[in-house]
Amino acid sequence: MDGLGDIQGTGKNKHSLMHNLYKTGIARLHQDITIVGAGLTAASRRVVVQALPECHILASELDSWQVVRFCTLVGPSILIVDEESLLQLKCEQVPAAEYLSTVQVLLLCRKCNEASYKSALLAGCSGALALDSPSENLRKAVKTIGEGDLWYPRSVLSALARRSILSRSILRKKLTARETEILRLVGMNQKNQAIADQLFISRDTVRWHLRTLYSKIGVNNRLEAHQYALKHYGDFYEAESSREDSPSEPVLL
Repeated sequence: MDGLGDIQGTGKNKHSLMHNLYKTGIARLHQDITIVGAGLTAASRRVVVQALPECHILASELDSWQVVRFCTLVGPSILIVDEESLLQLKCEQVPAAEYLSTVQVLLLCRKCNEASYKSALLAGCSGALALDSPSENLRKAVKTIGEGDLWYPRSVLSALARRSILSRSILRKKLTARETEILRLVGMNQKNQAIADQLFISRDTVRWHLRTLYSKIGVNNRLEAHQYALKHYGDFYEAESSREDSPSEPVLL
């Protein structure tokens, strides 16, 4: 096997191992992108070695920090892990998302389903592939990820995008009762001090609520908030206008 092959190291030898990787390993990695396997089960390892003989399999004794360190030393790399090694990463001191954000990661799953895709996405993996997929698919996945794209079914990414848009829309509409009051008054061209006086709160509190509701409704300034209020609370303003225009009832003495 060209490259580092099966890299071993345990106990006190781990630190010297990383030093030796730097001295002897990098010079032998001549590809633009290095493929690395870490913490793989025997089954996953067989699949990877068969499909990607150029992959460098790291010993299971190496912890997440050492794997990340190795990938950093060799430059652009794609790290292949399986569900067992991903679960182990989540149990270590270094959070899996932080670990996986350092390199591009492909997750091998025993069976790919919605749960496994979701787990891979939340962990920051660039792709997920079933362990029994043809060798050609594994090579295609590595090539796609190496080009900066994701390797997930289109339906999974579409569903993720729809949920993201929907949740953002719902979040924007979930104003508190106080934020709704302030936004309606902004739509009536009320200044901060006038709003504070009407609601019996401080002007600083009004400003704090404004910053929060700007973020929720997706506007950047008071003018945009005013336009948003007019668009969404038109019925409220019409009712207020009708109430003000109606003649006052005579007061009985």
